[in-house]
Amino acid sequence: MTYERAAVSIHDETGAYGSTADDRGRSELSLRTVVRAGVPVLTLSGRLHRGGVGAVEALLTQELTCDHATVPCDLSELDYLSARALRNLIKVAAGRPGCPAPVVLCAASGQPARVLAAVDPGERLTRYATVADAVADAVARDRPSWAQLSLTCDLAAPGWARAFVTRVCTEWHLKGLVDEVRLLASELVTNAVVHAGGAAHILLQRCGDQLTIAVRDGSDTLPTMRTAQSWDEGGRGLHLVEALSSADGSYPRPDGGKVVWCSIQLPHPS
Repeated sequence: MTYERAAVSIHDETGAYGSTADDRGRSELSLRTVVRAGVPVLTLSGRLHRGGVGAVEALLTQELTCDHATVPCDLSELDYLSARALRNLIKVAAGRPGCPAPVVLCAASGQPARVLAAVDPGERLTRYATVADAVADAVARDRPSWAQLSLTCDLAAPGWARAFVTRVCTEWHLKGLVDEVRLLASELVTNAVVHAGGAAHILLQRCGDQLTIAVRDGSDTLPTMRTAQSWDEGGRGLHLVEALSSADGSYPRPDGGKVVWCSIQLPHPS
């Protein structure tokens, strides 16, 4: 099965990598998605400046659904990659759970390959020599297990979230983590109830040795940790999440709202 989306054209005016700030030109980026062996591949054509990263992020967010292990980005048709765009992609990846890899780059050559080597020598963004390699690796890996519950942001929501994650952890044979996951889910959902209102969605995802709890709500305001005073009744939730999890973060959704997430390390099977 193969399908393509209508190409998205992005115009941006940004200085060229390695050129002066006054050396600016108009550029166009075209994006399309093709499914290969059941794996969605995002193909980038033309020139990617920092203004085009938002469109790339939007399509990755749309395609990186929980039943996909990864969404490779095919750079074989990309003529130009700016250093600022690459740094923005690194920021996109840093704000999301690490499993599955949020940004995977393939088949870079010429100028994009040189920029990747210069800006990301430690390969913070996962890279493959060919799209076929990335697709084969995605097919070989186990698909993430996931479960989702939609909630109304009211006082009953944290209780529903705790019951939901208890059931899922039991089904996934993770009874030893139930108390920890219940606490983390309760804190994330409570944060959505207090600061967002409306509807929220809690997602539990098992990928490799990571279990991720994510809550999506309709507020565009990203959470910030504050120092709670001894007499405060609240304000410690995000500190607790950070202390109990192996990684945590938040990111805005291109279509509005945000996702707040945390991950915990799964115990090695005995």
